Amino acid sequence: AHSSALFASRTVYEPRCKIAALFGCPDPEHVVFTGNATEALNMALNGIFSRGDHVITTDLEHNSVLRTMDGYCRERYMTYDTVRALASDETLLSDLKAKRKPYTKAVVITHASNICPRVLPIAKIGAFCRQYGLYLIVDAAQSAGIYDIDMKRDGISILCAPGHKGLYGPQGTGFCLFADDFDFA
Repeated sequence: AHSSALFASRTVYEPRCKIAALFGCPDPEHVVFTGNATEALNMALNGIFSRGDHVITTDLEHNSVLRTMDGYCRERYMTYDTVRALASDETLLSDLKAKRKPYTKAVVITHASNICPRVLPIAKIGAFCRQYGLYLIVDAAQSAGIYDIDMKRDGISILCAPGHKGLYGPQGTGFCLFADDFDFA
């Protein structure tokens, strides 16, 4: 409880509050700082998936998601399916519904691509996930700070992003935000 420790604690807590407010994260305590978006995604994926789970993702995902999912398929006997991200919103949602299985645990998507001009309809995907009791994990590496993202409104369970792109923060920073109703057990 000495002054240096209190100063350090405030120095970390203030950005947590600002990030939580910016993205509609209900509690600054649900903000976890990481070294980058890849670390945030890997932490989130590693923390929630277990043996036999099924995941739906898109064909636009970064290697931080795809390679991780491939590894989990071998190590944890998980499965995943991909949907066509460049399809119309209606087709994308229809594909999500068609790929959903009774043991599907989550949908993992990139919000926006830096390869092609596509921004995925996260609010519609979030509504789909809520309807079926699935987690929605969003990779906001290309969209955080550029597009309006609100975890509660958009139905996002976990939001991962770097600090250095659209948020203009320093390199070597990132974060993972967890929704208020996320089951930490």
